[in-house]
Amino acid sequence: MVSQMLAIRGDKLVFSNGILTLGFFSSVLVIIFGGSTHALIPLAVSPTT
Repeated sequence: MVSQMLAIRGDKLVFSNGILTLGFFSSVLVIIFGGSTHALIPLAVSPTT
């Protein structure tokens, strides 16, 4: 279902909505964390136990 929502613009622009969505959410994260890379890194790195 998600892939259909991201592909509504046509064959050649299949990923354009996905790119816009990722850009939006990454902008929101940067705003929430104030652009601090030290605060954003734990989101990408999973802890090892």
